[in-house]
Amino acid sequence: MKKLFRLLLASLAVLCLLTGCYKQDTKISVNQLGNVKVDISMVGNDEAISQVSGGMSYEDLMENIMPQIEELETDKSMNAEQTSAEVNGETYNGIRITAKYPSVSEMNDSIFFQAFNSSIAVPVTSADTSSMNNGITFKDMPNVFGTIYTANGNVSLSQGNKLSDEDSAKLANASISMKLSFPFFAFGSGGRIVNPSYTFNVTAENPSAPVHFWVFIPNFAFLIALLFIIALIIIVIILMRKMKALAPTDPDDQSDFAPVTVAESEISEDDTNFFDNGSEPVEDAADEAIEQDDAQEATEDGDSRETTEDNENNEE
Repeated sequence: MKKLFRLLLASLAVLCLLTGCYKQDTKISVNQLGNVKVDISMVGNDEAISQVSGGMSYEDLMENIMPQIEELETDKSMNAEQTSAEVNGETYNGIRITAKYPSVSEMNDSIFFQAFNSSIAVPVTSADTSSMNNGITFKDMPNVFGTIYTANGNVSLSQGNKLSDEDSAKLANASISMKLSFPFFAFGSGGRIVNPSYTFNVTAENPSAPVHFWVFIPNFAFLIALLFIIALIIIVIILMRKMKALAPTDPDDQSDFAPVTVAESEISEDDTNFFDNGSEPVEDAADEAIEQDDAQEATEDGDSRETTEDNENNEE
């Protein structure tokens, strides 16, 4: 059933190419965490659908294809639905798929994505598309600092084939639109640093567009941890300086005190005598105090003796 599903889609893409009545829209967006959202649609006119289905209508064809798509869905984020678009007043019908994946690598490995993506006019894949000259090789390369995304290839309205003038004229109503967008905090080639996105539109007037770009999404968990470590180092340095400033000074350490010098002309002769005989005034004052105490004691003794003698005379 999977082979039938892919075969029907591949046949639809080829017949749309030959009739020139097809329209493809591919939108792939990557968020800050590397999660991927996919939205791809492929539509064609009734003539192409009738040829690929052996005369079946679009509704009958979808009744056969949709059950096969449901078997490929592995989670609720994957969805396939019938879709349509108005192109120059004509209604084109086809299929649209939407899905979400944890990373570009898991998107490329998804069977649901591969089954549809490999059958459309311009696929997005992890395989090398340089030999086909059609399709985009889209890869992610994670590292500790973030993730680098690269896209290389070619968007071709003729699927990389050389067409005759007659076949080229049939592509007048054909178109392919491809957009790959990335989060706000990302930067990529071409100087795109805020919410970078790359859009490629090809029509009959511009049937081919080369694709070569890269985008880097920083690992914010790593950056936050790095900033936290830097902040801790700064805090530790500030605290160490404050502790050093508050630490007591060693009295034996005279390195912080500059010697004080006084010019000789600033010292008077009296000051010199004072410093030279600095101990004499103190000693003289002490001696004088002792002599005064001795004199006072002698006077008191004399008075005491006179009083005693007078008392004795009176008694007699």
